Amino acid sequence: MFYGGEPLTFREMRWLWVPLGIWALASILTSMSGPFGTHEAMKILPRTMYWSAVCAASVGLSMVAVRVNTGQTVWIKLLVWLCFAAILSGGIYAVNITLFSIGSGWGEYLYLLVIVGVSVGVVFSTIQLMRPEIPIPRDDGRMAKFLERLPLEKRAKLIRLEAQDHYLKVVTHAGDSLILMRIGDAAKELEDGFGLQVHRSHWVARGAVSTHKRRAGRDFLTTQDGAEIPVSRNNRAQIEQLMQTMQE
Repeated sequence: MFYGGEPLTFREMRWLWVPLGIWALASILTSMSGPFGTHEAMKILPRTMYWSAVCAASVGLSMVAVRVNTGQTVWIKLLVWLCFAAILSGGIYAVNITLFSIGSGWGEYLYLLVIVGVSVGVVFSTIQLMRPEIPIPRDDGRMAKFLERLPLEKRAKLIRLEAQDHYLKVVTHAGDSLILMRIGDAAKELEDGFGLQVHRSHWVARGAVSTHKRRAGRDFLTTQDGAEIPVSRNNRAQIEQLMQTMQE
């Protein structure tokens, strides 16, 4: 799929510099400051290795949690992040006690939980803010030109596109029609926010999604015509952005 003139996969690879930057900054700060008694317990090299690993686990799990939270309610998101902070804090606390004899008692754990919770919140917020946005479509007549390929009685607000061999099934609020066109060419023609190609065979128009469901680890979108559209793994991160546009 093309997004803003670039392959979406390339944009996602470029976006990975955001969590990498967070990891590098957090690793430097924690290695130099040596929080939770690690400054006294370890020299600079093992301390740097230790906190780099902790920060890598934190940022990596944060990205996983962002994916899990996609399309969920506010309360489920909060529960996921509380569990994540508690597990990560417990892991750090256990390592500190077992290997370095640092800290003991619930007071130390709760203090660590607060610090980790705040840090996780900062990482989560930064990742969310830096995720690729779906731009607002430019009203330059391209949608109207695309719909000119359809019979007059089928020209209406676009819902979705579906690849069928060499043809493209175009679904609008007035019905559906087949045209001779590749879905990749159609997605490129309708880029800049008109919608997203969520699967190699499916493109969904902006604002045309009714619900988002997850079954057996897979994501599905129900569009306004009642069709259930699968979402490929590479496009999971875009679902929440697509759902947000429904409320504009």
